[in-house]
Amino acid sequence: MVQVTGKKSYAIKREEVKESLGGREPTRREFFRACFSTDGIAKNEEAASAIDRMEELSSQLPEGATDEPGPQDVYSKVIGKDNNGIADLYGLGVRASDVWGVVPSRAARSRDKLMYKSRCDQLSCELAQLKARDSQRQGLSENASSDNN
Repeated sequence: MVQVTGKKSYAIKREEVKESLGGREPTRREFFRACFSTDGIAKNEEAASAIDRMEELSSQLPEGATDEPGPQDVYSKVIGKDNNGIADLYGLGVRASDVWGVVPSRAARSRDKLMYKSRCDQLSCELAQLKARDSQRQGLSENASSDNN
């Protein structure tokens, strides 16, 4: 599929689309259309087909239902599941869990576990040092009070 955003980042384009929607955050379907078509005309058949399919699914949503960004939104039903925990159409480094709270991947959980374990070890070491200082101070104050008697 051919994008029509040029050198604009998704963040800049998202702000432009948001402004055109009166300050409302665009759905991924709306944002896809803005990034892959100019005045409603897609640059290639694949993008045009995807846009048409998204519009069709969008029209089948129950009355009053919104197409909130997430793993089951209209965009995901047409384009497919987001790969590797990355949130499509949000830019580099934005994970799905950052946007809509999807359960992180096994690798992400493992990375977080290692980070928390490292921090826990660091805090345990600091606590041991503080306890040692505290007991040392208590020992000094007991010696000072016994010397005064």
